[in-house]
Amino acid sequence: MSRPKHLASETQFYFVTTNIEGHSQIFTSPNTARTVIDSIYFLRARGYLKLHAFVIMPDHLHLIISTPSDKTLPQIMHSLKSFSSKKINKQMGRTGKVWQDGYYAYGIRGPRDMEVKMRYLLENPVRKGLSQDIITYSYSSGNGTFEVDSW
Repeated sequence: MSRPKHLASETQFYFVTTNIEGHSQIFTSPNTARTVIDSIYFLRARGYLKLHAFVIMPDHLHLIISTPSDKTLPQIMHSLKSFSSKKINKQMGRTGKVWQDGYYAYGIRGPRDMEVKMRYLLENPVRKGLSQDIITYSYSSGNGTFEVDSW
C-alpha cells in the first residue's frame, strides 16, 4: 500500500513537507525563498493558518501549522502552492510547475510529538550542512527574526 499524500484527521496541528518539482534547488536564491516566506505570512495574516515553525530547504519546505475550523489542510496547501508558484515563475521568467503534486502531512498527537517534530524541522539545515546552527540559517523560523504563533 502506498503512503497517503495527505492526512485526513481530527488533528489540527500538522507537520507538512512539500517538494519542488524535480527536486530543483530553487530555494538557494534569496528571492525565491523570500517569496515562499511572504506567501506563508500572507495566508497567516488572512487567517488561513497559524504558523508554529517553518524551514525552507533548497528543494523543499517543512511547516508546522495549525488550521482554523473553517479551513482545511488541502485548501491551505493549494493556496500556498498556487500563490507562491505564480510569484516564483514571474521572478524566474518561466512558466510551469514549481511544486510537486501533493504533500506529506503528519498529524501531531501531543506536546512530546510537537517537540520532536519541531526539533527535526529546526535542525534540518544543520544536519544537511547548510548552517552551523539553527540561528544563522536565514530561511527558518528558528533564527528568531520571524513571528510565529504559540502552540
